[in-house]
Parts: sequence; C-alpha cells; structure tokens
Amino acid sequence: IVVRGTRSLEDLVMDLQFIPFSLEKVGNVCGFEGKGHWCHQGFLTRSKWIYNDIQKNQTLKTLYSDRSPFKDFPLVLCGHSLGAGVASILALMLRSKFPSLKCFAYEVPGCIFDEDLCKKTEEFIVSFVRNDDLVPRLSHHNFETVREKFCDVLARIKVPKIKLFFDLRVPCEDVHLAHRNAKVLKPEKDIRRDTQFYQRVEKLKLERFEKNLAGVNKFQLFIPGRIIHLVDTKGNNSSEDYVPYYAHRKDFNQVVISKRMLSDHDIHFLIDIFRDIRLVGPHSNNVSLISHDFHQIFLEDDENEAIEPDTRLFFCCSNPNG
Repeated sequence: IVVRGTRSLEDLVMDLQFIPFSLEKVGNVCGFEGKGHWCHQGFLTRSKWIYNDIQKNQTLKTLYSDRSPFKDFPLVLCGHSLGAGVASILALMLRSKFPSLKCFAYEVPGCIFDEDLCKKTEEFIVSFVRNDDLVPRLSHHNFETVREKFCDVLARIKVPKIKLFFDLRVPCEDVHLAHRNAKVLKPEKDIRRDTQFYQRVEKLKLERFEKNLAGVNKFQLFIPGRIIHLVDTKGNNSSEDYVPYYAHRKDFNQVVISKRMLSDHDIHFLIDIFRDIRLVGPHSNNVSLISHDFHQIFLEDDENEAIEPDTRLFFCCSNPNG
C-alpha cells in the first residue's frame, strides 16, 4: 500500500492539523489498545478514509483469500511526507489483522504518535530522515521553541533592524557565523529585563505554557518506529557521501535552520541516496536498496489465466538491516 505525499491545498490543510487526537475509539474498532494514546489529527482523518475504502472494496480480503496467488505475500505500507504519516497510522490500524506487516515511512513529519506508542511501533515501522530536512522536525513543541528563540534573538539585536535584514540576505559560511553574530547580537547576559518588549515576551511565554498545559497539546508527538538518519558526511550533497545510522526520536526536537532544510525533503534525490548509500557492518554485503526487474507474473489457478492489464503489483525497496 503506497500513500502519496502533499500535492494540493487540501493536503496542506491536513498537514497543519497536528493537534493530538485520541486513538481510543479507533483502537476499539481496529483491535488495538488506543486508550491513553494520541496521534496527528489530520493524518488520522486520511487514514480512516483509506481504511474504510479498503474495507468497502474488500481489497485486502480478496488479495489474501485462500484462492489468491498473493495470499502468502507480506503486507508492506510506505509513503513519503504526508503519505508516510498516513501509512504509519494505517499500519497501526491494520496490524491486528496482519501482524507481520511492515511500514517504511520516508521523511515522515515529526508529530505522528505519542512517545510511548512510538516505542511500540518500533516492531513494524522504520522511519527515514534525510540530513537537515525540516518536515521530520515539524511539531507543535518545536514551533513553540522556534518562536521563543526568535523572540530571544530579537531582544539581543544591537543594530538597526533594517541593517540586520540586509545583512541576513548575504550567505554566510559556518566558519564565519560566530563572528557575524557577535557583530549584530549582544550576549544573553546583557539583555535588559526591564524593557516593555522583554516583559511582553515573558508574558506571552507564560500564557502559551499555561494554555498548552491545560489542553491536548501537553501530549507531545514524535516520529514513529525505528529512525534511520541519513547524514551527509561531507556536506557537499553528493548521494555517495550519505551514511545511515539509528537515531533517537528526541534528536529531532529542534528545527535545524540551514539552506538545505527544504531541499533535503526532495523525494527524487532520496532515491539516489538509497541507490548509492554506503553500508557498513555485518549486513553490508547482503542488503540491496535497488529495485529489481520483475518478469510478468501469471495466476496459478485452474485456468492459468494471465493477470488483467489493469492489475498492478507494488514492490517496496527497503533496508531491513538498517
């Protein structure tokens, strides 16, 4: 089951509905323990639609019937971006009926399940994050942190704002960043706490903290399953220089501001990375990330009829050993 990523304005609206939503009712219907667990509200809506469509058309029931030539095939779900989030939730919804299913979530948003449920999904979900990609770091918690840090930086500016605006439009290498910051920002210890601006910022922080503590946003959402971080070791954005390693979901608890934070979300270059990635360790010689050519498959029933032209088989490339 392949779920596409964001393509329309409607999809973008779904992306932004990242308020935690209870999984208790969904768990009762789908056969898993959802009480006390939370997920991305917008993605859950899409997952329900696909789940109901599968049930209505009896797609999986037909594919896994006794007479089906595909009854012994494992069930795999995958998707990119929005599709990765939907595929992760859909995998949870289907797992009671297909306990051996696997889900591969490519560059999944960083606000899918609560932390406890994310740990439980490590058995069947693998998430991939590329370098500085912004999307896996998108969450309500991270948005709040970015806003607070932005306000702190505003309070530290010691030059006219218009001068800083034009200065920031000029690219700056990392080696020179500390020097440029020192020219336009004062040290944190030198921030005046008695100004009206600073007091308003502190009041805003307190109001947001109390509001989040009282609402559903107190349940922080994370990236599901095991997480493989694809790191550009040389920083030249060559697909041959990426190395995969297992990461902790809290490694993505802050937004990385970089010139690649948007381009690192590109699905087309991600395919090149999987093709050229350097694997290390005991499984490096027997793991393939490249899809193979498959010959035409025929049904082995009594009449030995060929598959109808509109029948499609999807094969998901994966890295089972990380």
